[in-house]
Amino acid sequence: MILLSFDNLLPIDEIISPRESSVNPRIAQILMLGLGDSGKSTILYWPILKQRVTYVPTIGFNVETINSSSGTKITIWDVGDQEQMRPLWAHYYPFCQGFIVVVDGSNIDTLQISREIFRPIAAHNDMRGVPLLLLVNKSDLPSFIGLSAVVNALGMDRVVDRLWHVHACSAETGEGIMEALDELVRMMKYFRRT
Repeated sequence: MILLSFDNLLPIDEIISPRESSVNPRIAQILMLGLGDSGKSTILYWPILKQRVTYVPTIGFNVETINSSSGTKITIWDVGDQEQMRPLWAHYYPFCQGFIVVVDGSNIDTLQISREIFRPIAAHNDMRGVPLLLLVNKSDLPSFIGLSAVVNALGMDRVVDRLWHVHACSAETGEGIMEALDELVRMMKYFRRT
């Protein structure tokens, strides 16, 4: 088993200064989770490669540092969703300043599973108040069910303990990815760990 070291992470007070109206240009840590085939890894690499790349399921994790459009650096941890990996997710919670959940917006059957898996994560003590970006992928497909259907299926209208944003995107074309990350960076400036 490989254990990760988070020694290079900065305390939230060093990432976000209370006197500043924007996130400092230091590196914030973002946890990205989603069911298999939701498009997490493709979304992770789109801002870097500017093209779609085909991946095999993530075993372990992928990590990349990305510059948002505002120039803020964010490190995104794309962690695999195999059942044996899920107990390890909690090791990432205390260190993240943002949380991305990627769902397949063309497959309504996976939304209930996503709700059952991600609701307890959001309720975890170490994730209290962490801003949430819900990326609804595959918006370019004819079978895309729409943002309101996803919000209803996941019960997002009942999430009141954190800032959250829902954004449609396409890992295939890159549409919506950078705008969504910018929105997460904007929300993060209001987050303080207690």
